[in-house]
Amino acid sequence: MLPLDFLRQFIIQHAGDDRMIARRILLAIYRGEVTHEESLGLLKFVFRLAHFVTVFEYLAVFLIATGGRLPDGGTITNAPRSQALFTPFAVWLKQCLVDGELSMPPVNETQGMVFVSTMLDGVEAHLLSLRAKDEALRVAELRRMIDEIWRNGAPQWVLSSTFSSNIGHFAYAATLLTLQNTGYIAAPPIIMLKGHTRNRYLQGEFERHMIDAMPPGITYAEMISARKRYSVTSGGTATMSELVSETARRWTGGTPFLEMDPDLSRRGNSVLSDLGAGVDDPVATIHVREEGYNANVSSTMRLRDAHFETYGVAIRRLVEAGFKVVRLGDPSMKPASPIDGLIDYPFTTAKSDWMDIYLAGRCAFHIGTSSGMSFIPLLFGRPVLFTNFPTLAQMVCAPSVVTLPKVLQTEVGETVPFETYCRDHADILEASDAIIHGLVFTENTPEDIAQGAAMMVEHLDRDTGRMVLPDALFSRARSALPTHPQIPNWFLERHYSAGSV
Repeated sequence: MLPLDFLRQFIIQHAGDDRMIARRILLAIYRGEVTHEESLGLLKFVFRLAHFVTVFEYLAVFLIATGGRLPDGGTITNAPRSQALFTPFAVWLKQCLVDGELSMPPVNETQGMVFVSTMLDGVEAHLLSLRAKDEALRVAELRRMIDEIWRNGAPQWVLSSTFSSNIGHFAYAATLLTLQNTGYIAAPPIIMLKGHTRNRYLQGEFERHMIDAMPPGITYAEMISARKRYSVTSGGTATMSELVSETARRWTGGTPFLEMDPDLSRRGNSVLSDLGAGVDDPVATIHVREEGYNANVSSTMRLRDAHFETYGVAIRRLVEAGFKVVRLGDPSMKPASPIDGLIDYPFTTAKSDWMDIYLAGRCAFHIGTSSGMSFIPLLFGRPVLFTNFPTLAQMVCAPSVVTLPKVLQTEVGETVPFETYCRDHADILEASDAIIHGLVFTENTPEDIAQGAAMMVEHLDRDTGRMVLPDALFSRARSALPTHPQIPNWFLERHYSAGSV
């Protein structure tokens, strides 16, 4: 099938998913599958219905993919606001990302800087989706340079309200606070802008770091991104995900970010007892992400979802081992089928912000998917078994953290070699990152999850609450990825043939 015919078919097949269509067309342009004239004819599908920021994200990717060919502004947008910014930003993006002449963006106030940060984050995400890794790194370095100039020119480092909007984002705030306080990152003192949050109790734990409004004279507010790179004082740079791994090593190694408040412990113990778990009962918490919690990202982030029923075997084995299992989440989830020893907490009258945090700190260990709630036990130094994890580049790599990734396959059902997954596809985060390359994910099997849970029980030191996991259990994954994740050898042997490239 000719490239244009394939693209037309792809557009029809994915009608309504404009992000998917735009990325596939940009991939064709980047690969040279279409001529310049054909690419100009396809631009209407790239930019149609694109919102203000996305217009400039796609523009940057188009410039990179074509070596700096600048489309006519009227061709890609009729919006007056976008047209007003088109020329200065097109010139700046080409200068930095194509010509290699780095300079500061044409903005000088807070909202303009938020726009630039959000736009460059999107550009990097699109390039990683296209597997344009060198170009994505170029954008990442540009972002780091701009952020550091803005940040270091102020007496305080202000974190935007995005760091407290979702519960998992608090882990990013805690990461920066920990590493700035210990000198791992050289930066001004940190304060956080207060905003709407999904957990007011946890926000209260950060109250001493929070302010209600932007301080006078400061124009930069840090925007949240797992991909964003930071300079570290020892030299080099690290992504936010790599920084989370650094802090998880500290938190689970004996210096947690949060300690269980005695009053919280007393109240939580009483409520948990009413739910069927005594003070001396070991508790394992479990959270499996579903699509209903955050409708804004339910489609793009569906790779992080899984099915709770596949965790039933693991729950039963934990109960047989003497554990009470408490499911975390919210009432938008599907209620669990009854299992002796399982407390379906989201559907009890005990469900509350403070009880969520108590359970995260009370558990012996947590089992969860790549969802915000699964990061909160780390703040208390609790071990975590991450399951159904799709994004290898964003794994938490720490001694008390074990990860079972989803299995990557081609659309005809052939398993992608693990080393290829690591080398070429480690950054997959959104569904389109996989689909435009003909890839799909399969979830962990019930036996995978059960064996992972048994591994946590076997290696848990009940006296210290830490995991004692020999490095030899994870030798293959550690040799394949520079971050040295703890993916068990038995998992890779089960799903990926040894020695594949």
